[in-house]
Amino acid sequence: MGHVLRTNKPNIFRCPSGFLNFALPVFSGAGDPVCLVGCGGREDSPPQSVAHLEKAIRSIQKILATAAPEKKKPAEKQSSLQALSRVSQEIDRITSPTRILETLTEALLVLFDLRQIFALFTPDGRNDYSLVGGYGLSRELEAMNQEDLAALFPALSPEGPAQQKETRPILPPLPGGEPVSIPMKSQDRNFGLLVLVSPTIQPDDLAAVRLLCDRTSTRLALLSQQEKLQKVSALSSQLLKTIDSFTQIKNLKELSAAIIHKATDLLQTSRGSLMLIDPSRENLWIAAARGMNPALARSLKVRVGTGIAGRVFQQGHPLLVTDVEKNDQLTFSPRPRFQTKSFISVPIKSQGHSIGVINLSDKRDKKSFSRTDLALLKTFTSFIAILLEQTTALERTRTIENQAITDPLTGLYNRRYLTKRLEEEFGRSGRQNFNFCIMLIDLDNFKAYNDLFGHSVGDEVLRKSAALIKSAARDMDAATRYGGDEFCILLPGTSKQEAKLVAERIRATIEKTAFPKEDRFPTEKLTISIGIAGYPHDGNTADALIQNADQALYRAKNGGRNRVYLFGTKSPQEKIVFL
Repeated sequence: MGHVLRTNKPNIFRCPSGFLNFALPVFSGAGDPVCLVGCGGREDSPPQSVAHLEKAIRSIQKILATAAPEKKKPAEKQSSLQALSRVSQEIDRITSPTRILETLTEALLVLFDLRQIFALFTPDGRNDYSLVGGYGLSRELEAMNQEDLAALFPALSPEGPAQQKETRPILPPLPGGEPVSIPMKSQDRNFGLLVLVSPTIQPDDLAAVRLLCDRTSTRLALLSQQEKLQKVSALSSQLLKTIDSFTQIKNLKELSAAIIHKATDLLQTSRGSLMLIDPSRENLWIAAARGMNPALARSLKVRVGTGIAGRVFQQGHPLLVTDVEKNDQLTFSPRPRFQTKSFISVPIKSQGHSIGVINLSDKRDKKSFSRTDLALLKTFTSFIAILLEQTTALERTRTIENQAITDPLTGLYNRRYLTKRLEEEFGRSGRQNFNFCIMLIDLDNFKAYNDLFGHSVGDEVLRKSAALIKSAARDMDAATRYGGDEFCILLPGTSKQEAKLVAERIRATIEKTAFPKEDRFPTEKLTISIGIAGYPHDGNTADALIQNADQALYRAKNGGRNRVYLFGTKSPQEKIVFL
């Protein structure tokens, strides 16, 4: 700075850390020397390059050269610069954007003896403006609507403040001088507009105001960035907690419902659907939906490559539509059941391939979806993709396993499952000294019924009987189809007398139920016979226990059918009547 003041020439230099700096002699001659210094510019940031600094210095020198020295003495200018510096420092300490603008307008009003000043602030960078820090405002100005306020911005010159010829036709009469409008922008972000009115404002004062506006815009941009980072951090934390809760869900239906519920809440929408690809990879089906008729959701399928979801899935790219009627890619009008014309559709990808699509529509505030909404939904889908794929794979594995242990006709467990469960029950009951029973059930005269009415009617009877047996048994019991028209139930932790009560309930249920065409059957009624054997008294092996239960069943058949026999009982068993 000493060199600059001695030579009265500006200088651009680097500090030891490599940042660009400049020093500019503001005034020379009488009075104390004043030097304008700027520090901390990075050459890799275009607005801070050497060429831009040289251009800025030339602009400042030009303003100084044309300024009228008699209007303000060097000492007064130095005092003004010091005051502006203090204002800038105060702005750097404030964290409220509204309070920053109030401080700016109040300081400028006093420092430059302005008649009127106000700021138009747009928090979200859109055409939604509010008056902040207004002094000396007329009622006409306060009554300006949003369209009038937004019209000020296209009238501004990007190179500098706008004078009367640009803004006068838009603003209402402002007594006290000519209006000067200065846009507040930083990093391609529009924060608003500063409008001031003064009888006379010198070019160098205007330059100082513009510099302070730029400093204010930079501060607003920093606060905006900090707010975004805080929101991203909070959102990331929220998403991690959500995903952690999702990992506890092992059922695809419950997971899908949780996902679409969270997605609609994240983007504040009233409608949404999660569609997954079927095993053939030809059709998408709705795994969960919100704001949609459940029956419609269950029946709706979309072929890959057709419709919005089908094309998004096939192409693997998200689709954001702000207005259906103005989008060239779409050939249909908005559906009547949708409240807005904007929607968003994002593919769900895992390991490079699509596994589904999330569709959202009808934001609750009635606004259109934004790029921010799209980025948020893409982040969300990246979290849930692997969970969906894992849960889908587990569901398919369970389906295959269930098919291996389930009778395809009746839906009951099959003989393979019974063998495995018997092994487990023998081990558990042997260790803990528990009882358990085996119950064999046979449809009375079913062969004659099947021969008379055909296999299709016979199969219907078997399905209906299986459903009745399962519903009449206890939740802890394992009902299986043993073969043909025979069923077997494993009753863990159950004595023979307790098993007899369960058996009588099953027998009575079948007896009371009407079956197809049984009025044309010679016996006029389909019934069942049941034999029961219990561990450990009636057998210590699966074969022995089943054989003894079969003997009890044989005695029930010979005893007149439609009855229950316990193995080891010599006399017929009395029936229990269920009312």
